[in-house]
Formats: sequence, C-alpha cells, structure tokens
Amino acid sequence: MTTIPEALNLALQHHQAGRLQEAEALYRQILEVQPVNHVALHYLGLLAHHVGKSQIAVDYMSRAIAIYPDEAIYHNNLGAVLQARGQLNDAASSYQRALTLNPNYGDPSNNLAVIAAVFRGQGHVQNALTILFKALEAQPASVALRRALAESLRGVSLASVGESARAVIVSLCRDDRVSAQDFGAAMIGLLKNMPAFSTLIRVAQAGDDPFVIASVEAQAFMNEPLLLAALSRMVVADAEMEQVLTHLRRRIMLRIDIQKGLAVADDTIPRGFVSALARQCFIAEYAFYATEEEERRVEVLRRGIESALQRPSTVFPALEGSLVLLALYGYLHRLKSWERLLKPACASWGEAFQPIVREQLMNRKRELDIAARLTAVTDIKNVVSRTVSKQYEENPYPRWVSVLHPQPMPLEVLARRLRPDAAEHVFSRPVSVLVAGCGAGHHPIQIALGLSECKVLAVDLSRASLAYATRMAEELGITNITFRLGDILELSRLKRRFALIESAGVLHHLKDPMAGWRILAGLLEPHGLMKIGLYSAKARQGIQAARRFARTQGFSATAEGIRNCRRAISDLPDGHPVRGAMTFTDYFSMSGCRDLIMHSQEHLFTLPDIADCLDRLGLRFLGLECDVQVQERFRAMFPDSNARSSLTFWHRFEEAHPETFKSMYQFWCCKKPG
Repeated sequence: MTTIPEALNLALQHHQAGRLQEAEALYRQILEVQPVNHVALHYLGLLAHHVGKSQIAVDYMSRAIAIYPDEAIYHNNLGAVLQARGQLNDAASSYQRALTLNPNYGDPSNNLAVIAAVFRGQGHVQNALTILFKALEAQPASVALRRALAESLRGVSLASVGESARAVIVSLCRDDRVSAQDFGAAMIGLLKNMPAFSTLIRVAQAGDDPFVIASVEAQAFMNEPLLLAALSRMVVADAEMEQVLTHLRRRIMLRIDIQKGLAVADDTIPRGFVSALARQCFIAEYAFYATEEEERRVEVLRRGIESALQRPSTVFPALEGSLVLLALYGYLHRLKSWERLLKPACASWGEAFQPIVREQLMNRKRELDIAARLTAVTDIKNVVSRTVSKQYEENPYPRWVSVLHPQPMPLEVLARRLRPDAAEHVFSRPVSVLVAGCGAGHHPIQIALGLSECKVLAVDLSRASLAYATRMAEELGITNITFRLGDILELSRLKRRFALIESAGVLHHLKDPMAGWRILAGLLEPHGLMKIGLYSAKARQGIQAARRFARTQGFSATAEGIRNCRRAISDLPDGHPVRGAMTFTDYFSMSGCRDLIMHSQEHLFTLPDIADCLDRLGLRFLGLECDVQVQERFRAMFPDSNARSSLTFWHRFEEAHPETFKSMYQFWCCKKPG
C-alpha cells in the first residue's frame, strides 16, 4: 500500500465511481494500519448504507464522530442514515449539530424539516411552526419545508399569524403536493378571526342582507385571498362558516337579475368569489341547504341555459355568468346537452371559470370514459356488497382535491418501527401492496407516493369511485398503481400474496366482517404487514345517536333527504347529542354525510372484540395509529415501552378517554410466528 493519504484518495475515487468492493477493501486496509482514521471510518459507514446495511453504517459513522466530532459532513450524513432508518429523534440531533457547525452544509431545508418533525412528535407544535415559518421566509419553494409545515398544521386552529406566515399558508393551500384538508382547521381559524366574519355571522343568523347592511365587511370577506384559496381546495368543515357561505349564496341568487332565463351581471359581487364558492359547493357535493325561493330561481336559470344550449347562434362563453350562478346549486353535467359546453377551448372561458369547466365537465367526461373500461378482478355477488356498491355509485367516497406527497420510505423502515425486536426482513421488489376497499383513491395514492419501490393493487366495489381515483392518479402522474373492480369477499381467487395489505373503514360495512378479514389474512405474506380500520363502539355513540335521528325522522339517503337531515341537525339546540356529528369533516359533504350517518351497513367493535378477532385469525397486534397528543397521554398512563403493543392497555386507555377513536381504530398487525 502507498501512503495513507494516497490510499484514501484512491478509495474515495473508487467509491464515487461506484466500484464499492474496491473502495471497501482500501478503507479496511487503511483501518488496519490506522484504526482511528475517522475519514475511512465515515466513508466505510456511508458505503455500508449504500448497500443496505444501515445499522453497520450507523456504527462506523458514530465511531468517526467520536474521534473527530467537529466535522459537519459527518453529522449530516449520519442524520441522513438515521432518517432513512426512521430514527427521527436521533436524526434531528445529528442535523442540529451539523447546522451548528456549518449552517449552509448539506440540505438545510431537509434538516430543519426533520428537526421540526421531532418537535411535533414531542408535542411541541408551536416550536415546530416557528422553525418552519422562519425557514420558509428564506426558502419559500422548499418541498421538504412545505410538506413539514402542512403536517405540523394538521388539526391546529390558528387565531392569528403575521402577514408573511399568512401568505405562506395561502401558497401552501394552492400546492398540489400537500392536502389543504389536513390544515383546514388552521385556515378556518384565521378566517373566523377576521373582524368581517363576526359581522357576517350575526347578519346570517338574523337573515339580513349583507350587501345592504354590511357591504364593507362582505366585500372584505369575499376578496380575502385565504378564503378564495380555501374554498377551491377543501371541504369547509365548520358549521358557522357554512352558515355564512350559505347565506351569502342565497343573497347572491336573490340579488342577481334573471332576464329571459339568464343572469344579468352584477358588478357589486366579485366574480372570483362566486367562482370560488361554486367550486366549494361542488367539492361539498351540494350539501348546503337551499330555500324554496332559491330553488325556484335555480329552476328558471336551468331552463334558460338549456334553451340557450339548443340555439345554434349561442356563443357559449357568453353564458358564463349564468353557468357560474347555476354551479352554486348543482352539477353542470346534469344540464341537457351539457357536452356542447366542451366545444369551446377551455382558455376561451374567463380565468376564474376555467377550473369549473375542468372540474365539472372535462373531468366528468373523462371519468365516464374510464368507468366504461374498468377491469373487474372478481364478481360482486353478495347482496350486502351490492347494496353498498349502489351507495358508492350514487355518492363516490371520499372525494378529495389534493394529497400529501410524503417523503418515500422503504417498507423495512415501517417494519422496524412496528417490530423493533424482530430480525430484519428484506422485502422483494417491487413491494406488493393491496388496498382492499380503496374508495375514490386518496388512500392508495398516498401509499403509492410514500412507499419506496412499491406496486399497488387497489380494489373497490364502485365504478364511479374507481373512475375518480384513476383520473386523479393520471393527473398526478402516478404509474405504480392499478385500480380494479372487485369484492373483498371474492379476493381469495387472487393467486398472489402481498407484503402490505391495508383496509381502512371497509370491513365494518360487510355483513360478516370476519369473513372478509379472513380472506385478507390469507393473502398476506408470512413477513407481511396489515393495517385495518374499524369503528369504535365506545367512541361513536354520538354518531349512533345521529343515525337513529335520521332513521326515526324518516330522512331518506337522497340528496334532498341528506340536505334536510343536515338542516334539522343544525337546528337542534347546542349540546344536543346528535349535533356531535357536526364535529366530523365527513358531515360537511354529501357523500361523507351519507357514509357517516346513513350508511346501509355498519358494525361496531370494542378493543376486546378486536383482540378476539386477531386471535381467531392467527394475527399479532402491533400497535394503534394515533396522533401525537394521544401517544403522549398513553405513555404518561402506561410508561412501559411494550405497552403500545398491548390491546389490554389500549382498552384501559379508551375507558379513560372514550372519544379518542371517534373516527375509527386504525391498527397494525401481522401473522404470528410459526
């Protein structure tokens, strides 16, 4: 061997060129001569990481840092390895040290995002938000920081922020790489804290005309950039906000002059707001209640537009003012001859109306084409399955606008987190994933984006839901997912096994949930992971009250019946148990409300029930998925590190905190050894 510096330089050349065996041999020769050579130790660790030996990588890199602790690159690279292993707390410590030594080394935005994630995981959400808002001022386009902010804002209600932070939230709301619904509470909190809102809610409750007695406040509210962004990107899940929006819609409809069946422009009403409100009504699937007076004017408008569509002389973009008004109350594709509206190029319509053309007409046509060509992997024979299928054909669920693009993670990292004491298993590539009951595609698309080197098969009963899912996957450019029509009860005919199976919110809608679960268990690889979501009997007592209310009051599961039911619930006094349904996001959309309180088939479970099911299926419970605050409360009650994998402890926790799982239990399991 030549001198150590020469050998080290040659080893690095081999490493950079991908000649890993030659590089490893030289690193080891150097360490035989000089065991404390921190450069050789560090790069031998980095090489181990590149070939998938991450624990060995951590050992070597930690030894290098122990010898020479003041090198930013060492801490940064160790942080990257720890992050890849899912050890975020340790990764954050390494990144923090790297930033202290050299604030500009590596990828500071990723490092800060991980540090913020650790703060969030420890329950220090405000610390995470402070870091992220400040970092985004300097790096507004950072994908890692924007993703981290969206995740940190989840479920957080904000009363006020500075102008720069408000601008960041508006920008984030319009970002297709995050889900605005996740941080909807933050946006609604900011909007409700506007002085204009407090005036408008009083006006709405009194039934007065805001354009007459609160015109300044109405204009301020309707032109607020955050409101315009939020209305077109998420379901507005807040009763008071819906009341204000419904009242503004009503007053707009009554204010607009309709001549010969068509609307006459009114410059006092911002076109951008009307278009944004129409998009909100579409996203919520027209769940807002309308008075008979409004419906009469809507019908006049509908007839006028349909008549105009039949006239050869009609210039279709000239109908825009009438169409956007109609889009406040119903689907444009239900107009007679609606396809004629697709003849003009989309760009020929006004800028604010173009998204409505895409969402209501172009997307509708594409989904009809997709639905006609969908392939089935099974028949749908079961009577209950057919009934449930009919519901979701009428109301595809859950509709969504955008999805969080997570940092891709290998399945091995998830397996290590869920089974920390098990020998590490390397899954074959591509990782095979089954999503049984995929609905409108939000869940399987998140998996396809977030799981490294995977291939997803997503199955559902509803052609309409699958068509929506397929179109969204196309728009996002996702190619590692296949959507198929099928029934869980018939999936045993699939001649394959899956490394990951997820079925959230599905089995409890089967006539016999265990029959479906048993089939899924049979499709799981020996080392595979399974995630199941089931309704909690204890946490959903309020929903059961709402289901009984809808049933005893005779509300049908039709659009009119659902609107009337929602109106009746909102008219109940504060504190009434049925109003508990209004705390669910699903309540604020048509398909969501039907799924929530009018589903044709539903079973409820307790955690002891689930323990019994797992035992009968030969499955092992690995842990419940829940937010940071719940995890902190659970750890405070049961400090033992093994408690999280005990359903007995979780049952005791739910007894003490009965509303913890009001959405549903979501938990991980796997096959028992042997």
